[in-house]
Amino acid sequence: MHSLDDPVWYVAFGSNLHRERLCAYLVGKPTPGSPSGHIESGARDSRLPEQDEPASLWHPLMFAGVSKRWNGGGAAFLDSSRTVEQPTLARRYRITWGQLEDIHRQENSAAVVEPSTPAELRTGKLHRYRNGRYDLLLFCGMHDDGAPMATITCSQGANPTQPDTSYLTALATGLNETGYPRGEIIAYLAALEGVVGNIEQSTIERIVTTTLVE
Repeated sequence: MHSLDDPVWYVAFGSNLHRERLCAYLVGKPTPGSPSGHIESGARDSRLPEQDEPASLWHPLMFAGVSKRWNGGGAAFLDSSRTVEQPTLARRYRITWGQLEDIHRQENSAAVVEPSTPAELRTGKLHRYRNGRYDLLLFCGMHDDGAPMATITCSQGANPTQPDTSYLTALATGLNETGYPRGEIIAYLAALEGVVGNIEQSTIERIVTTTLVE
């Protein structure tokens, strides 16, 4: 059984690409960039990530459902039932197991979290919440430092829905922080399920340009 202080790499693909957004789950503060102004409860361990770095996931990202935090637009999910040839752009944070449990809990607006072990994680064990959509803790392999990597998504498929532009701004900000180039970010966001056919390329270009750090 692992300790709550043992390291794990949390692989973010949605709004938690934005480091400030991820840290809101750790320290407990309003969701940056979210129109709802929702205040996160924070983690038992409020230390910030020791490291973060670019990462890739080989399942497609899609926007689905309705997110109250993001103006009623679709929320980002990783479809673990499908693989892709072009990777989903991600950012992984080196945190602790206890912090990952608390992030998972807050993603589902749950009061408690079901603990997991590295062995259980590798079998794709589902962690279900009565009112939670992000019920799947998905094993993403082992890091070179020997710590496991995991992401949080939904175990059930869904039809794509259009995301709010504030959500895309969070993704663009995080991808920019992680070092992805401007052109790659625009092409990536424009091709996501839920964006295609709903949001014009010019809007994506504007979002990315206004979040670009020179």
